[in-house]
Amino acid sequence: MKPMRLIAIFVLVSGIGCFCKLWGQTNSPPPATAAKLSEKGANLVDLHLQSKDRMFRGQIKVDPSWKHTSFRFVNVTTKQDLGTYTDILENMKGGVATVKIYNHQSDIFSDEDMKEAKTNPLITQQKVVFFKDDTDSTVVCFTSTFDDVGTVQVQVIQNGKMLEYGETKLTRDAAFSTLIQSTDQAITDAGGAPTNQMKPSQPPSGK
Repeated sequence: MKPMRLIAIFVLVSGIGCFCKLWGQTNSPPPATAAKLSEKGANLVDLHLQSKDRMFRGQIKVDPSWKHTSFRFVNVTTKQDLGTYTDILENMKGGVATVKIYNHQSDIFSDEDMKEAKTNPLITQQKVVFFKDDTDSTVVCFTSTFDDVGTVQVQVIQNGKMLEYGETKLTRDAAFSTLIQSTDQAITDAGGAPTNQMKPSQPPSGK
């Protein structure tokens, strides 16, 4: 699925309340016991992962001392890789611009965002959408849609080594899958790209 389409689907289903219910449904372990690879070191990732059908959403509390930390998103069942996104901390602080991280979820598909999309390829090419939490500036939220269900991982990589990973299993949800497909078709019928008219009037908060 093209990046702009998955962004449109996320915004639309959030706007009508379907994806907001995701926060009450999860197949992943509680944050306190989420898949730690090592107990060494002071910085263990506070990772929340939840999913519905092929779509997932999560958030990570990024320690302010981290440098050159990357996030990788992969479906280990199908081998689909949504990419590795580098220097998350530096991008959150605005020091570099290698990953598009929205300041607020409500900025997605704003008039300013639609204008920037014409000149900033990150908006149209990123397969994962990132935005900062409205209440905690050290938390980055993310969402995307895989092509199929399966076991997916969010891997936290620092200096080339995987520190930790969060894992959840995407399971089929016929009704939600139909919603994804119908939204994708609506974008196609509208000319192949999302428009300002397709965004919800009151986007939900980042939590």
